[in-house]
Amino acid sequence: MDDSVLERIIDFPPRGIGVRTRHILRGDDRMTWDHLFKAVADPERIRPQAIRRIMQIFDLREQYDEIVQAKLPLRQTISRLLELSEIPTYLNGEGDFNATRSVIDLIEASMEFSALKDYVDYLQFEVSRPREAEGIQLSTLHSAKGREWDAVIIPGFQEGLIPLDGADLDEERNLPLLACHGHDTISR
Repeated sequence: MDDSVLERIIDFPPRGIGVRTRHILRGDDRMTWDHLFKAVADPERIRPQAIRRIMQIFDLREQYDEIVQAKLPLRQTISRLLELSEIPTYLNGEGDFNATRSVIDLIEASMEFSALKDYVDYLQFEVSRPREAEGIQLSTLHSAKGREWDAVIIPGFQEGLIPLDGADLDEERNLPLLACHGHDTISR
């Protein structure tokens, strides 16, 4: 029932509820479970195909609850939830075998935990914490926006290249400073 994950459930793998249907359901608001409940209660507003897809999402949620309530061993619970989500099937169908391997790694990592909640809490912490990268990270100036490093080396830092002739100077002026945010800045 977490509204913050609903659009991710709809989007990945794609559940066939497109932008137009979402706009009919939610207007300019963020999609919530209540929007789906209202659509099922008043099915005349949207196409029958969209109602079927919404019902499939409700079925997913019900099956999710059944799997979690079964109190299976954690690895089995996660495997069944992934199978239910159809994420591995979708990734394989897309030929994204690296992502499929990452899903398998997630299952393997679950072995260190005794409860699903503990594992989910751990994953949420890992996703939200700042990354302490080891080694060298290569980056373009533009992808450096919002990132921080202890040291930044910018090869070719010379007039005409940085800032690029004809570029938006305000934009170019901010790039090295953003990459060095919180650290000594690079002088020109």
